[in-house]
Amino acid sequence: MTIKIRYAGYSTDLSHPADRRRIGILLSDKNVEILPSSAQEFDLSILSSNSNYSKFFGQATSKPSYIDLVDGYLAPGQNVIGDAARNILRSAFGKSDFTSLKYTTHIKKALKKATGCIVPSEEIASHVAPFNENIQIIADSHSEFEPTKYDDKSIGILWHGFGTNLKHLLEIAPQLDSFLELNNFRLKVVTQLNFYRFGNRFVRINSVESLVKRFPKSFKQIDFLPWTKENVIEAASKSRFAIIPIAENDAFAMAKSENKLLEMWTLGIPTITSRTPSYKRVFHSVNQSENCIENSQWSNALSELARDGIRLRNMRKIGMEYIRSCHTDEILISKWKEFLEVPL
Repeated sequence: MTIKIRYAGYSTDLSHPADRRRIGILLSDKNVEILPSSAQEFDLSILSSNSNYSKFFGQATSKPSYIDLVDGYLAPGQNVIGDAARNILRSAFGKSDFTSLKYTTHIKKALKKATGCIVPSEEIASHVAPFNENIQIIADSHSEFEPTKYDDKSIGILWHGFGTNLKHLLEIAPQLDSFLELNNFRLKVVTQLNFYRFGNRFVRINSVESLVKRFPKSFKQIDFLPWTKENVIEAASKSRFAIIPIAENDAFAMAKSENKLLEMWTLGIPTITSRTPSYKRVFHSVNQSENCIENSQWSNALSELARDGIRLRNMRKIGMEYIRSCHTDEILISKWKEFLEVPL
């Protein structure tokens, strides 16, 4: 028996990372057929964060409807003005509506009507639980990557992400700038050349210009690569370790899941991160809590890690073992199918 899933995602062909790394991994399953949001014949619906929940749930349907909520929109401590501004921007482009003042209100209303919710982390599950108790935790798939060759004598440090996340790298710019200058390392930055600060449409920012301003001592030691999967792999193969800093005053970012760390471990690259709840939890589970740090500790952490090849090789080994035992596509697909009641 084939289950037909109507999916409202970010791309019609599931090529967007938020599609292919989540529901997209079910494409290989013979018991699943993924249909566009316009489909009339289906067994259940899944809505990504790219959906207008109010519009969807305003239409009568007797079929199960699930929300795939991958970000920490409901995390406590977020700026009320920013929350309202997000809803205005999303409503203007058909991804929310003006019946709610705040985007968080829009999500909460939808969760109360949904059959269930899929989230990528324990932390986001705790934010969703007051509004919907039928929750399944499923991380992103990273099987499009595989371990790269590794050299613990490389002078590269990897950071990658969309342009809107560049602000988190700039959060530790003074410490990283000094480290690069003193230790002759090279920073591999894989991101978008240009991006928009608000709503993917307003206030255009050039990534290189931002880096020039914030890395006055070491800018010539920064290798900029446009964001592609191939460039991420290439940069990882030339890096001694990766870094994932997060601005500690950004409640939305602090609520992010561990997906970026799992991606780095899939690539086989040792990684240190800011101390977000999700990173702290995962590092603690593998007895590696020292690799999850406060932002004031980056200078010391970078210096210590750069000269400790034994520690780096151990970090790489532990990360790859975690992926093999806890984060295969087989495990992820099984969770999707169990939650959606797809025949095994």
